[in-house]
Amino acid sequence: MSAVRFPSGLFENVRGALLRDLDRESCAVLFARHDKSADVWIVHDFQEADEASYEERSPTLAALRPEFVLSVANRCRRDGVSAIFSHTHPFSQSRPDFSKQDDEGENSLARFLSKRTNADHLAMVISPGGCRIRRLSDQTELRGWQIGSELKLIAEAGSTNFAEMARDDRQRRAFGAPGQAALKS
Repeated sequence: MSAVRFPSGLFENVRGALLRDLDRESCAVLFARHDKSADVWIVHDFQEADEASYEERSPTLAALRPEFVLSVANRCRRDGVSAIFSHTHPFSQSRPDFSKQDDEGENSLARFLSKRTNADHLAMVISPGGCRIRRLSDQTELRGWQIGSELKLIAEAGSTNFAEMARDDRQRRAFGAPGQAALKS
């Protein structure tokens, strides 16, 4: 199954940087190597958008300048990596959903990137209560894992609620996702 993998600590760094400003949406781009045979993205770096990188920024919108997006596309082409365009929904205390505005922006972004790179790119939305990741090309949702001394699921292929995941962690490790789903039901 398709997945995104973060080395230990990197996801928390990204999440902390993006959720530092809870009054407005924030953006960052993660860079990952895509293993096409396993359909896995391994995140190795991220770039937070500075204030000059935004065309518009408000509590419900974050639009990046075309120059910033072009520099990301150029880095992806030069380094042979994929981009994960990430943004926040800072007021969502539970599982964030991609908005209709996100869908439209990502469709435009996917068309732009397909003309300039040969990589598969992703989108991620983070809120104080969860995370979702999906392909830009077809909006298929992916799982996100943190890899380190222990394996930690940070985004299911669907909505993720961090409080619920922490509460259910022991059962999930013992019985797997299907067992936890049965216990939960």
